[in-house]
Amino acid sequence: MTTEKPAFATGFGQSDTRKASGQPYSTITGRDIVALIETPQTVAKDKAQWFIPTCYAENDARCHDAQRTHGAFWWLTLDIDQNDLALVDIQEALASVLGDACRFIYSSRSATEKNRKWRALVPLASPITGADFADTQNALFDLLEIASAGVLIPDRALARTGQLVYLPNRGEFYQHHIGKGQRLVLTDHAIIARREAIRADLAAAAKEAAATRNKRAAERAKRPVGGDASVVASFNARHAVADLMGRYNYVQAGSSNDWRSPFQTGGSCATRVYDGFWISLSASDASAAIGAATQNGYRHGDAFDLFCHFEHGGNFKAAVAAYGLEIRPERAERQKARDTGPDDDQTRGNNDPPGSAAGNDPVDLWGTFPAPELPLGLLPSVIEQFAIVQGEMMGADPAGLAVAALVTCAAAIDDKIQLQVKRHDPNWRESARLWAALVGSPSTKKSPILSAATAPLSRLDGQMFRDWQKRVQVFDALSPEERKGKQRPLQTRLRIEDSTIEAAQQVLEGSP
Repeated sequence: MTTEKPAFATGFGQSDTRKASGQPYSTITGRDIVALIETPQTVAKDKAQWFIPTCYAENDARCHDAQRTHGAFWWLTLDIDQNDLALVDIQEALASVLGDACRFIYSSRSATEKNRKWRALVPLASPITGADFADTQNALFDLLEIASAGVLIPDRALARTGQLVYLPNRGEFYQHHIGKGQRLVLTDHAIIARREAIRADLAAAAKEAAATRNKRAAERAKRPVGGDASVVASFNARHAVADLMGRYNYVQAGSSNDWRSPFQTGGSCATRVYDGFWISLSASDASAAIGAATQNGYRHGDAFDLFCHFEHGGNFKAAVAAYGLEIRPERAERQKARDTGPDDDQTRGNNDPPGSAAGNDPVDLWGTFPAPELPLGLLPSVIEQFAIVQGEMMGADPAGLAVAALVTCAAAIDDKIQLQVKRHDPNWRESARLWAALVGSPSTKKSPILSAATAPLSRLDGQMFRDWQKRVQVFDALSPEERKGKQRPLQTRLRIEDSTIEAAQQVLEGSP
């Protein structure tokens, strides 16, 4: 056990960011935090003090990637907003997992007597690295849910390395508890045992899933072009696993790769997304038979497996047939190209772009035009702050986030709302429609940027999908006589992933 007294990165309000200034964050000690628990601040949340339980406090301290690389985390943290638990409930759950180790508990500013919410802090005897922090936090969360029979449900966002933990801030209701004792020793602790067991299970399942995927790819390569394999490959090329999980009511743990499936009853996020595939350690998913099974009984699959299960009841042939109809125009174009053969220099048109002739390399625009910075003060403050804060946490370009957020907001405005562009020209009216494309080199986080900006629409779209499924189940349960004069419920959607004419027509039929 070390006697070191660490100091943690701290700031005030969600908009407090030092990324642009280059200045490090201020720091706060454990003793200062305990003093605030005993005598909390009373300020608006946009000015409330927060901390990150890590000694890394440089100007990029709020970036998850930076903390994963440089962070040294001295405390584990909890945020409990559900089920209106009493202080004694939190104490008992923590005692069952931590024993007599030191812990601090306090209610959050938004808590009321009828809706109690809590935060808890657990000092550690020795720090854990940023690379270990998320898995260690999730192991603690799992054990607490198990110990409380699923009643205490921690907010999994606190497993993110750069997540802010708001310090005591008195609202209309405030209670606290200071549990004195030794700092928690994680060596040989149940938290570490669970963390390593989950890691081992995921590694074994990932190895088996990779072998299965390679086998599938080899088999597909032997099949004729245009068959089932082409449909599945086309679907997976167009659909990110994470996007489909958002649509099918999976719940993401912050911005991590861990998700909770809609079949799980607990709060643990037992599904992990890899590059192009997913693995689930959930027994509930095994019972639902999502995807394919590993030798240990876990489940794994790709984006098409999710589509097949949630939209076609696990019927592979039905899923292939349905998606095959959507991509038929694309397949026809490919066949036409194969029949006619490639263009040669004699058939190339005069309007073709420079560099299109055989043997010419494409022009490298990246070395010529630097990426533009986000111009401050141009956009509404809520979008600007979203872009700056999310950009720092994700390690992404805030300009890309601002553009994506602006397009998302525009998409949410009804076409009936129009702007008269010129005062003296009543016929020139425009609705809020924007088209944008993010252009960047690989690994510049284009997909995470889009996911972050469209997250509100994705959540609404997922809820609408679930409501539609319920209506379809009610309709399908009707007898033929009861169905007379009734139309099968149409699915209403806010987003479209496939832009073929057939796919758009199908979506717009229920979503005018």
